[in-house]
Amino acid sequence: MAKSINDIIDTLTAAADKVAPSMQSAFLAAVKEIRDNLVSIADIETALSTQSLEAVFAATQIEKLDPLLFGIGLDNTSYVFNTQSQVAFAAGATAAISNLVASKQKGIAFDALNERAASIMRNRGAQMISGLTQTSKDGVKSVLERIIADGVNPNKAAKEIRQLIGLTDDQAQAVLNFRRQLELRQTLGLTPPNERRLNAIEQAKIRRHMKEGHFTTQNIDDMVERYYQSMLNKRARDIARTESMSAVNAGQNELWVQGLDLGILNDDEDRKFWIVTPDDRLRATHAAIPNMNPFGVKIRSYFITPFGLVFSPGDYNVNLINCRCCLVLGSVGQTF
Repeated sequence: MAKSINDIIDTLTAAADKVAPSMQSAFLAAVKEIRDNLVSIADIETALSTQSLEAVFAATQIEKLDPLLFGIGLDNTSYVFNTQSQVAFAAGATAAISNLVASKQKGIAFDALNERAASIMRNRGAQMISGLTQTSKDGVKSVLERIIADGVNPNKAAKEIRQLIGLTDDQAQAVLNFRRQLELRQTLGLTPPNERRLNAIEQAKIRRHMKEGHFTTQNIDDMVERYYQSMLNKRARDIARTESMSAVNAGQNELWVQGLDLGILNDDEDRKFWIVTPDDRLRATHAAIPNMNPFGVKIRSYFITPFGLVFSPGDYNVNLINCRCCLVLGSVGQTF
């Protein structure tokens, strides 16, 4: 008896959720390595004295994020982002087998050594890591000009810059804005500092500071660090949720292609379908895709989407952050 679509989705989601915490830890470990062992406040301060944005950028050591995510330069390689991505890919293939009807499960096993599968895993990891590194670079670059233009004391500026490593552009700006709010004790027309991603005790301390001004410079530094860590944890969690599901979808699709190669699946009968998770985070562009492909597409084919042709959810031409869309296998003429 075939599984229900909800059971299939649950199997895929469980496979992604099992890997996601390790992926989150892997991203955080790479950023921590840069902040704790590679970047130097003194080096950033020296670079600032040259008034060269390129020199300051180089001093942040953000370029090291790429190899670190591949595990290069990490003493503890228990959690390597690229390795965890490959684990999720294989988990997707395993889930795909379990979701096949019993008659099609016979004679099929995921071949991770298949040249095509190995290439997909390598390329996916490289693409994802390149994207993460570039976004982190953009986050650092976006605030350098602002910090330098503000004429901040070089030592203070160096500390601020170090406190932005690993964040996106918007997140880096948010941390910088938060610091300015605490220093000036003004909201500055932005989200009030006591309403940001901090716990209730921290928010209460901020409310008191904004009213009475009792924070020391060290207090402000400590509070900004807590806010930075909150934003970094959010980014790591979003990345892990996104990439784990994306890798599971890719692994599932690869298993189906191997099924075609073995003659267990065939293009005359089988179709893949794009399924969305109907919650309050579902984007309209993603919600439109199933209706644009109501009868599914062949396993080796691409979906028609608002982003153009897309092979599976999580492809890099899709607005994919926190995307929980997935694939299911159906039959010709079937709809979901």
